[in-house]
Amino acid sequence: MKKLSVVLMVVLISVIAFGAGLVDNGNQSAAYIRTMNRNASTDIDAVYFNPAGLTKLEDGLYVSLSNQSIFQEKEIVNDYAALNEDTYVGEVQAMFFPDFYIAYKTGNLALSAAVLPIGGGGSANYKTGLPSFGLNFAQYVGVPAGAINPALAAMGNITGYECDMTFEGSSIYLAGQFNVSYAINDMISLSAGGRYISAMNTYNGSLKNIALITQYGGGALGTDPGRLDASIDPNTFGDKVVEAEQAGTAINGIFGVHLDLDKLQIALKYAMQAELELENDTEVDGTGMFTDGAKTNADMPAILATGISYELTPELKVETNFNYYLNTNANWDGAEDNVDNGMNVGLAVEYKLSEKLLASVGYIYDTKGVKEAYQNDMGFALDNHSVGAGINFKLNEKMNIDLGVSNTFYIEDSKASTIALTGASYTDTYNKTALDVAVGVSYKLF
Repeated sequence: MKKLSVVLMVVLISVIAFGAGLVDNGNQSAAYIRTMNRNASTDIDAVYFNPAGLTKLEDGLYVSLSNQSIFQEKEIVNDYAALNEDTYVGEVQAMFFPDFYIAYKTGNLALSAAVLPIGGGGSANYKTGLPSFGLNFAQYVGVPAGAINPALAAMGNITGYECDMTFEGSSIYLAGQFNVSYAINDMISLSAGGRYISAMNTYNGSLKNIALITQYGGGALGTDPGRLDASIDPNTFGDKVVEAEQAGTAINGIFGVHLDLDKLQIALKYAMQAELELENDTEVDGTGMFTDGAKTNADMPAILATGISYELTPELKVETNFNYYLNTNANWDGAEDNVDNGMNVGLAVEYKLSEKLLASVGYIYDTKGVKEAYQNDMGFALDNHSVGAGINFKLNEKMNIDLGVSNTFYIEDSKASTIALTGASYTDTYNKTALDVAVGVSYKLF
């Protein structure tokens, strides 16, 4: 039964993270969604992507607000014949995923700040549970009831099971960031900053009407013929309800350098690891797995990021990204042993259709760095290809509007496992889909 309890905690954290890293979100502007490559940005979203590049802005005060609506679907197909279902679908939605940036540039100095969802940012809904829920009971199908309790021998073999499950959860890692950027000369700019992260996960779930169905029914302990339920063993078959929250805070430093070589822009950024500890605040815990006040390590790994942009012609610009995620250095209470470092690489093209309108398309390949031992229905990660496209419209001398849409194509993965009780084997096959629609407005106040 422990596995049934752990899933309520693990599944939410693993499915809400959008963007490139296992934990962090890399999709931090509408301009990113239309290009998928912004590490060398010298626009207002450089507050996140390339703080040192803010020295390339014209003098003045800039603000930007964007929002993304993200729709993700997770699918697990399990081939164990005794399960009531073979396909399990989880829907993840983040209708509001906003980023706010502000930057002030004067001479060689730029000061900037941001409020953004650095991790999480959505809600998860699993209407029929997960294979691991059913496997806890499906493993008994075909086993004599007397093997569970000798007094149940007259009830024959186990022929099926029942279990009603509900689960709702949300996760948001909200960050406030501040940067100082300075141009040493026309070629070299440096930046230093910090980020404060406030994390909150919520869990509301239940497992009810748990029962094993027997071949014959009746028996000395059978008040409901054919059912082994809570009247027989409340510890195993009794209802389980969870209402809990996890919260914690962390800080990390961010350092960058930007090189301006006329038509060629080169950026480098390092975000330090954020040591994050989450503490339980539990109202109800029928599982025994959300002890009030218990703590969990959930570090956000360090990131090394670089970007290059090159202006081929006055109308045509290409950009490229490379991000490296130092997952193995994080403290995830041992889960870091099941991952390698991750990375992604991408390419984008922007073309000016007119003085006011430009179009863009971009691509990025993301490899998560997870080992086979990491994969399970409670928290799998898949390598993927993402494509984004959109436009930037210059409404006037002070205002720009970005519109973008991206789609992520995940690479299917699978894992074979064995049930300890019977030695029977089964395979989980994992897949995902994701769609992101974004709009952003940038404005120069003066």
